[in-house]
Amino acid sequence: MKRIDPIILGIIIVSILVVGGIIAVVSSSQAQPIPQYQASDLEKPKVEINETSFDFGSMKLSETKEKEIILRNSGTKPMFLSDIVTSCDCTFAQVTAAGQTSKRFSMRRDSSFRAEVPPNETAAIKIIYEPRLMPVKGKVSRSVVIKTNDPDRSLITINFTADVQP
Repeated sequence: MKRIDPIILGIIIVSILVVGGIIAVVSSSQAQPIPQYQASDLEKPKVEINETSFDFGSMKLSETKEKEIILRNSGTKPMFLSDIVTSCDCTFAQVTAAGQTSKRFSMRRDSSFRAEVPPNETAAIKIIYEPRLMPVKGKVSRSVVIKTNDPDRSLITINFTADVQP
């Protein structure tokens, strides 16, 4: 009977472990679909938002201003926030939910992100405006759009204005 060279056997075992690890990572990173509901469903998520528009007032071009908006799920099913996008590369949105803070989102949509907000819990949306990144002067309007699985409010738009001075 012919023996297998120990080096070849080691290479085979390492290869199997690497391939198995790759398969495990790919399988675990495929997110489950976000549950969807109909407006007529008795049990569903329900978005409550404390503010959908505000004014940063007068600010210098070199300044950065931030505002936190609170979203509450007053429904009976988990609410998911996803597909966050802003109207300009000078505007960012960052979500904090269930003790986790997301990266900063801007104009480029990231469809892989989702934040779960259980019933009777809240999430904070931090809106950050940095006018120096896209220099403008005078009155400006910007917005942040967030997708939810609340069938009565599938998109939330938060608008703000600012008066940018040189």
